[in-house]
Amino acid sequence: MGAGLLLGCDGEEQAGPANLMEIEPVATTRFEGTLLGLSLPSPDTVCAVDPFLYRVNCGDIHGNRWSFGTRGEGPGEMESPMGLVPTSNGDLVLYDAQLQRFSRFTAEGTFVESMPSSQRWTLLVGGGDSTALAMEPGSDAEIHLGTGEVLWRGRPDGADVRCRTSPGYGQEKVQSAHLVAAGVLYFACFGEYLLWYPDGLEGRVTVLSSPTYEERLPEESVVQRRRDNQARRAREGGWTAGLSIEDLRSQALPWYGWGGIDAVGRLWLPHLREAKHVYVDLFRLGHEPSFVETVVLRAPARDLMVKGDRLLGIEPDTSGLGVNTLYWYDLPRGDGL
Repeated sequence: MGAGLLLGCDGEEQAGPANLMEIEPVATTRFEGTLLGLSLPSPDTVCAVDPFLYRVNCGDIHGNRWSFGTRGEGPGEMESPMGLVPTSNGDLVLYDAQLQRFSRFTAEGTFVESMPSSQRWTLLVGGGDSTALAMEPGSDAEIHLGTGEVLWRGRPDGADVRCRTSPGYGQEKVQSAHLVAAGVLYFACFGEYLLWYPDGLEGRVTVLSSPTYEERLPEESVVQRRRDNQARRAREGGWTAGLSIEDLRSQALPWYGWGGIDAVGRLWLPHLREAKHVYVDLFRLGHEPSFVETVVLRAPARDLMVKGDRLLGIEPDTSGLGVNTLYWYDLPRGDGL
């Protein structure tokens, strides 16, 4: 891993909640099914894989819905879909772990072509203009969607940062990776730091500290529920529970979720905390990354996606009916909103 540059924001005055600019959704729609591989092939269209029904579900900002796909091993069919990635021209690439192949479709569902994968990956998520991020235990890799070629493989160890919150039992110092057209970004120390690699993992790293990070540990009710679930699974499986109540209490919660890069190069990262409004930190990446500002989205979304001048807020279903709520936003182009 390359030499690190630390950019801190601790001395900057932060605007309080009353001073933050707010953005209202322009539309609200419903999306049925699982959210695996949720993707925006275009600013007004969203799609996701349903691995239980072996199909891709899509919808748009106007409330229209459609699906495509079927189970099988033939062209355009699927057996174990584990990711869906949009391409720069608006197509969708579906990764099938059992068949070890990538299948390309138009957003309307027309099958285009299949490409073999060099190995079996655990998960495939979106990223660059013609590449995606493939994940496996202990490592990540950038995959070219046209050829299946592995462009790089690895995962940083976080040696350039010192966490305010120590990882708990079973947690790693570097938690998640996100690929964008300009490079690869990792969250470290549960979102206290962003590790930015504009030239891939072999190049230099810039360490950007979050100006809003707060240590978050699970509430006691959550700890007790996890302990009860662990004990139940242990009884059913005939094994001994591995995490003590102290281990569960020490497992820090991530500060940031993932949003994406908008049309003018701003990175949108939502704070992961329960609220009717969503606080989002904006950063600029490139070779001189910096924090821009914090804004508020007026909707109870838990996940975000960005495509061009469009932001999609997702409120996952908690009722068991599989009906998710989507909030569509128009993004202003200037900082200071």
